[in-house]
Amino acid sequence: MHRRKSIALVISLMLVLSMIVPAFAAVDTVVEEKAVKVVESVNADMEQKKKEAKISKDQAIEIAKRTLKEYLNYEIDEKNFESRIEFREDYSDIKEYVWSIDWYMHNEKKNVNIDVRINANDGKVRTIGKHEYNSDDAEPTIAQITRDEAQVIADEFVKRVNPKEYKEVELEDYEVPIIYRGSTEYSFVYIRQVNGVPFSRNSIRVEVDGKNSEVIGYSYSWDNDIEFMDLEGVIDKKKAEQVLRDNVDMDLKYMSNRNAYDYNDERVKEIKLVYNPKFKNGYFVDAKEGAILDYSGRSVKEEKVKDITDERKEEIFKNAKKVTKQVKEISQERANEVIEKYIEDIYGEGYGIESLRYVENDEYWETNGKKAWSARFEKGDGFRRSYGGKISVNALTEELISVQSYYDIEEEIEEGFKPIITWEQGYDKAIEAIAKYFPNKIKDIDTEVKYTKSTHYYNGKEMPETMYYYHFPRKVNGVNYSDDYISIEVDTKEGNLREVRSQWNTEANFPETKGVIGGEKAEEIYFEESKPKLVYMMMNKNDDYRNPEWEVKLVYNISNDYFTSGSIDAFTGKLLNYYGEEVSRKNDKFKEIIKGHDAEKELSILVTQGIINPDGFELEKEITMDEAIKMLVDAKGYRPYMVRNAEALKFSNVAIDDENYKYLQMSVEYGILENKEIKYKGDTKVTREDLAEMIVKLLGYEKLAKIEGIFKVSYKDKKKISDEKIGYVAICEGLKIMKDNNGKFEPAKNVTMVDMAIAIYNALGNLRNN
Repeated sequence: MHRRKSIALVISLMLVLSMIVPAFAAVDTVVEEKAVKVVESVNADMEQKKKEAKISKDQAIEIAKRTLKEYLNYEIDEKNFESRIEFREDYSDIKEYVWSIDWYMHNEKKNVNIDVRINANDGKVRTIGKHEYNSDDAEPTIAQITRDEAQVIADEFVKRVNPKEYKEVELEDYEVPIIYRGSTEYSFVYIRQVNGVPFSRNSIRVEVDGKNSEVIGYSYSWDNDIEFMDLEGVIDKKKAEQVLRDNVDMDLKYMSNRNAYDYNDERVKEIKLVYNPKFKNGYFVDAKEGAILDYSGRSVKEEKVKDITDERKEEIFKNAKKVTKQVKEISQERANEVIEKYIEDIYGEGYGIESLRYVENDEYWETNGKKAWSARFEKGDGFRRSYGGKISVNALTEELISVQSYYDIEEEIEEGFKPIITWEQGYDKAIEAIAKYFPNKIKDIDTEVKYTKSTHYYNGKEMPETMYYYHFPRKVNGVNYSDDYISIEVDTKEGNLREVRSQWNTEANFPETKGVIGGEKAEEIYFEESKPKLVYMMMNKNDDYRNPEWEVKLVYNISNDYFTSGSIDAFTGKLLNYYGEEVSRKNDKFKEIIKGHDAEKELSILVTQGIINPDGFELEKEITMDEAIKMLVDAKGYRPYMVRNAEALKFSNVAIDDENYKYLQMSVEYGILENKEIKYKGDTKVTREDLAEMIVKLLGYEKLAKIEGIFKVSYKDKKKISDEKIGYVAICEGLKIMKDNNGKFEPAKNVTMVDMAIAIYNALGNLRNN
């Protein structure tokens, strides 16, 4: 006990000393008290609605304060908060209006953000939330309660706040492990049930903070004046499924397998062949009539379709000039000439080039992975705002990558405007653009385009279509690959090109189609996993979304708790998610394995927060270095933006395309590994003293651990601990991070999954408490 207190005292002393310099540096800093600022945003068009509202601004503020106290046990001290108050349409129901109130406080110690939405006619709270964190605490934390424990808190809250509605709802049974981002919040959605059928438009959502066991968010959506049709005459699920089967084709497509952890990483790890359901005329079934409906609840009309002949494709291809890829990037001067020519050719004369720059592996999707020159261009006449756009060209081939005009045609639309070209004529212009700028790709794209009229409004009036959009996906081995494409926008006022884009991965490897399971087998797999579910659905009968005519229909839609992308591996028949990875199912087997174990709570929390993968989980599995690195990085927070400009890894056997490359970079950034010119041994087992060292480095106490002569440990087998690891082990003992075995540390024993989980959980607890 005394030894642990001594270790804690040493660590505390080091932390205090580390804060002395900043404290003295701030002595002569002048701090002025910031005046509380209230920003009230009012749209002139809303004034009349605001006057008609039954709830005034002052009443809304008082309701918000009272609800904060009652629901979230929080009192607003307005002297310390800035606020923003807005009267606006309710985005979830445009016939309703809300008072939107935001309070926020940001200072050197704390950040608090509070948002409240109150119905302006009945004063009911639609949404309320509070998020609070320390300004100087960027470290991750760990939940102190499991999801099951948080659910009890959420249940009790709904019973108290909405006792009547609680009797009419069911908790949505859909639990997906999140990718850990330092979040410790649990979210629960309670769906209204009518006649035993869910009506998801009406729901109650509750967020529980897993650290403090408190409700921090609540939203309420409920309609009291809706008439629900009864269940008499409803077709059964079997018939609904047959209607859906008759309306679907299983489309063979290429799909990108990307980095699920980094949504900014556009690089494709692998291209897979998959089957996707393609519903021809909608994906809802009218539960009374048995007809296919689109998202609006109406039967789908036949779409217009346009294509060009193979002869026309051959003609375009024959006129294509050979694209020469240069060894070195073109100069800035040459890039300027190329870009000027493209702009003049597409938009005409009079534009000046601004911000010409060279980009390589740029984060923007249109140039990612390419060496490119990018620029902005503009012109103006002194009376109107400047018009222009942006453009990117390939720095090795001079090919156009993308060009976009900022010209807002809606500003130029006069009353009674009518397009001067039809959709079919716009298609012809799009093909002409491809023939001119990408003729060598004409045989490698799907030139068939379907037209569906889009309706939109400007200043409250329905407008004719101001532009036509044409999308031509890449085609390889007769199969579409939608991540590569050419797209063209044509404006309808003057019939000119508005935007041209070419997304094309020249390094992609596409698997052959030989050996696929076939569409019929894919359809069987799809409907085994995707069952029709009877639901009530609110649908707008009016094309004018500004004046909706709502009706509630009984429909069957596709329900699947795990399988959200609809993709099926064309060779294995396995279900895939949006990233091209095999779907991770809700793992009840994992719960059975950990049930009753001493570390059940820790393991459950770590799985919920995405630090442990429950698939194939084994309690006594020995951990490799690769697995340990991933878990430790995920625990502290996998933040790929931190390594965008990081030093390249020096490990002799780790290439930049290695699947663990960014994890290893993150581990270097966090101080877990040193970036040395050595061989990285990712498949070696991690010993307990190795883990102690890694955990202490994760906590940031390595300098302290290296101080010689101040550490002692109380383990019976302390002599077996390596001299250079004694400080790390002592700190772990003092902070109660790793469990012993009858008083023994067993430094050379390989770490098991349970050892790893307990150590990470306790380490995150120390990060939270420091």
